[in-house]
This record gives sequence, C-alpha cells and structure tokens, in this order.
Amino acid sequence: MNELEAIEQQIYDAIRKVKPSLQAIPLAPETRFENLGLESLERAIVVFELEDAYDLSILDESLDTFETIAEARDVVLMLLGRKQKRAEGAA
Repeated sequence: MNELEAIEQQIYDAIRKVKPSLQAIPLAPETRFENLGLESLERAIVVFELEDAYDLSILDESLDTFETIAEARDVVLMLLGRKQKRAEGAA
C-alpha cells in the first residue's frame, strides 16, 4: 500500500468510525462527502480523527471545505509534506 492509499484508508476508517452505518458502503477517492449523509458535526469528527492519526492541524487549512475523499487525502498529504520539511529544517 502506497502513501496515497494509506491516507485514503485512514479517511475511510475515520468515516466508518464516525458513521458505522457506512460500513457496507463502498468508498473511493471520488466519493463525495455530501453523498455520505454526514452531518457537519460528523464531518468535523472525521477531521479530528485525521488530525489525531497524523498529528496535524487540519482545520487551519480549511479541510472542512473539501468535497471528496481525494481532496481530503490531498490536503493531508500536503500537510504531511510541510511537517516533514519543518522536521528536516529543525534537524
């Protein structure tokens, strides 16, 4: 599993943790959050789950405006890249 797939899987897991009724629903990068029936609080909890999983501050990047799983993945990937650059700069 590559890094993109791993992030996608983490997002799938967070969605299903927040809304267990989606366990049997197939999710894909192009899946739109609005089609999952997530309420705003549930969507925020998904973001918190991702923040905890990757030790990131996602809300600062307006991840709450993403529309698809791929968009969420790309923001997480971008923030991880920034985090790595900061860590390398501090070393």
